[in-house]
Amino acid sequence: MNIHFLQSRTVVSKYIRNIDEFWGCSFYPSVPDDDNILVTFSPYEKESMRYALKWMINGRGVISIQDGVYDFCSGFTHPFFSNSYKLYYPAVSNVVIAGNTSDCKIIKALNPFADVYSYRLPSSVVSGDALMKSNNAKLYDVLITTANTSYFSDYEMNSVVELINETVKYLEFSGLSFCFRIFDGILANRISALTTANNKTEGSFSDVLTLCRSVVSTPSTVVVETMAHDVPVAVYIYRDFPVSVQGGWIIRDTNSISGVIQGMLSKPNARMDIQRAILQGYIDVDYEFLTPDLLKSLVMDTPKFSDVAAEFSLEMLNSRWNLNFKYIAKRVYYRLFK
Repeated sequence: MNIHFLQSRTVVSKYIRNIDEFWGCSFYPSVPDDDNILVTFSPYEKESMRYALKWMINGRGVISIQDGVYDFCSGFTHPFFSNSYKLYYPAVSNVVIAGNTSDCKIIKALNPFADVYSYRLPSSVVSGDALMKSNNAKLYDVLITTANTSYFSDYEMNSVVELINETVKYLEFSGLSFCFRIFDGILANRISALTTANNKTEGSFSDVLTLCRSVVSTPSTVVVETMAHDVPVAVYIYRDFPVSVQGGWIIRDTNSISGVIQGMLSKPNARMDIQRAILQGYIDVDYEFLTPDLLKSLVMDTPKFSDVAAEFSLEMLNSRWNLNFKYIAKRVYYRLFK
């Protein structure tokens, strides 16, 4: 049994250990005759769903691996998704592996047919050396950061901009030092105090984190990494979707900013214990890490996806009215250079 990955070895090796033979796909594969399995870290892409469905209909195992926190708003409103599909609603795989026990319960409730397991996200694993650096003297009181995609509408973007700018106003008024880590150019241009010098986009997030006493972020995997370093973190709340990723604090509106900042910088033991308890959901998981042998064992006795639902979904994906220009470009490239 071989594992066919839909992503590059560079991506896969961040999450899966002990890869001896890599059966990657420069172009998405046809369904093999033998009993192989398909693994994807991007179950939301249409071409990924297309091949996952083909494999499942032919009785092959498919595993979807969540490479970060599961965010309801992203899963249901991200531009990746059409109006007819939401992430894990349903899951286009026999097995789903998520990075948090709470995420697993939600995904399982939405997909009773699937086997759902948890594993430890790489961002939640912090070395002793990294923890030592976290205890060093800090250059900044607050780091303000966001997810790579922190908004899906003008309303959400305006809300994020307002919350960040009001946070900056309070920090400046209070004489507190701060920096940013924001990669979104459109968002960065609307933040008044952001400059090339104070926007720390070079190096890893953990490198920047060692310089900061606290963090404020939109819902993102960096919240988990911050908690793993035992640094106080607050999450901006600006959507009506349930928030699945939490820190020790939340900023729900502009009136709550001052109290949250003061609370994080004082780092009270009781609140930090709550934050550490939240982190346990990312540590007390089914599997400490993933390996090819483990993935193979998870699809041995998995239930098969409903044939009727799969056939219907496949017909929709294969419809000549379902234009997917990324998929067409890959087919042309593959035929020209295979």
